[in-house]
Amino acid sequence: MLVNIFLASEDIKAQLAEETKMFEALDREFREMMIDVSINPLVVEACTQEKYDVLLQQSATIKKCEKSLNEYLEQKKKSFPRFYFLSNQSLLTILSNGTNPPKVCEFMGDCFDGL
Repeated sequence: MLVNIFLASEDIKAQLAEETKMFEALDREFREMMIDVSINPLVVEACTQEKYDVLLQQSATIKKCEKSLNEYLEQKKKSFPRFYFLSNQSLLTILSNGTNPPKVCEFMGDCFDGL
């Protein structure tokens, strides 16, 4: 899910530039690690302490990115309180498809339900 958010959404890339760079580096590093594992799929060799430490570091980076993303969503909700009626996933879909009205329209009922 985070791949689509940080790598596909131009608005989020612009608003969370530092986190996007961190996520892009993390994504690239993880993909390289998985290529190495697919070349040599022996579990004992794939599960070294070094790789475990790298995965722990990547997990911490993902948590930082998620925290920044949640703060970003909270700012959007404060600027337009109707967004509080949407799940974070729905709000991310709206924000990442701002130039695609058919994608956004499916969530308008949830925003304005009861009016």
